[in-house]
Amino acid sequence: MCFLLWAVSGVKRLPRQRSRIPKEDKTDPDLQFAKVPWVYNSEVNSLGWRTRGAAAATATNWMGGFIVTQFTKVGVDNLKWGFYLIFAVICWAYFPVVFFLYPETSRRTLEDMDEIFIRNPGAIVFNKPELTQRRRPQVFIDAEARRIGEGAVAEVGGDVLSKKALENAKAAHVERDSGEV
Repeated sequence: MCFLLWAVSGVKRLPRQRSRIPKEDKTDPDLQFAKVPWVYNSEVNSLGWRTRGAAAATATNWMGGFIVTQFTKVGVDNLKWGFYLIFAVICWAYFPVVFFLYPETSRRTLEDMDEIFIRNPGAIVFNKPELTQRRRPQVFIDAEARRIGEGAVAEVGGDVLSKKALENAKAAHVERDSGEV
């Protein structure tokens, strides 16, 4: 929005003003998208894909920074204020992408994210309260209680242990920790 207002106003430079607000209070961390490429990918990717997702996000972030720094001067020199309309359109286009495609990750565990993608294989999250509400949905709380209750299967060193083998491994671990061998 700021890019659009600045572009339409025809102002060449913005006046410098001193702010009376302390520097740390100027922005609300919940309203910033700067953390999205670094944090969001590790929240939505499974453990096996997390490294690849972080690599793709980092590469995309650096490529975007490179493109902006390479073409902004040329664009402003040729298009003048109109070049900022490109940034305004990109910012406005980002809103529906986030609104329709990004599930809410606050107050969700990584297991909840697995449940989200298992229960909702489609890309659209709009109009699905369990995917968009800030509060942790009861469905995920119940699923976590079920997983804990089952105690089901644990993966240790690449071997999948059954419930009985898991109990034996826990008992052996407790015995070693208590000093008994």
